[in-house]
Order: sequence, then structure tokens, then C-alpha cells
Amino acid sequence: MNMALTGFYGHNAPSFSGSDLVLGMARNLLKRFIVALTWITNPITMPFFFFITYQMGRLVLQLDPITLTEPQLSWDWLANEFGHLWKPLAAGSIITGLLLGTLGYFLMQLYWRWHVGHNWEKRKKKRAEQKAEANQ
Repeated sequence: MNMALTGFYGHNAPSFSGSDLVLGMARNLLKRFIVALTWITNPITMPFFFFITYQMGRLVLQLDPITLTEPQLSWDWLANEFGHLWKPLAAGSIITGLLLGTLGYFLMQLYWRWHVGHNWEKRKKKRAEQKAEANQ
């Protein structure tokens, strides 16, 4: 039977249980849900972040604010407007990314130290209580 299913004698054909099937389907649905939420929320938040990073880059590069022309659906308009925007947007994105990345790193270090110290104190307290109970 094994040779007929796998082509090799002594090797078992893969077997799946019902729980494997359910977990696989749940994981697949969760992935689809996460991708759908990304496509829904990114267009809402992207303009805010682009504006903030553009303003940061404009301030750092000491550029005057630009006024955009009326939006048109053409490559010429996009190329012309992007030519004015890309330097402050790139500079602001790099600076903001470095600042927020560094801030996030150090905040996580502080949180981790607090978390480890908090758990250490809880264990010390629990050991002291167990020792007190054992001595009674």
C-alpha cells in the first residue's frame, strides 16, 4: 500500500487529522484578514505620515512650503509635483525613521528591564512566602 501511494517502500503517505485541517484553514483566514486590514487602514494613515515627514524634511532642509497644483491623473503632473516633493519627503522619512526607531529601541529596553525586575521581585516574594510556610 505504501509503495502505491508514495512510490517508496517503507515510507508512509502523509496523513492529516481534522485538527490540522481546521488550524490550516484558520491560519489562512487570519492571513487574509490581516492583509485586508492593511489595505483598509494604510490609505487612511499614509497621508498623515507623508505630511509629517514632508514637514520634517522641509524644516531640516530649510525649504519654503510649496503649493500643489490641482491634481490631474497624468504622468506629467505626477513627475512635476514629485520633483518638488521627493527631497524633503526622503529627508524627513529618514530622520523620522531614525528618531522613532531609536526612541522605540530605548523604550523597549526600559520596559524589558522593568518587566524582568518586576517578575524577579514577584518570584522573590513568592519564595519568601513559601519559605515562611515551610518554617511554620
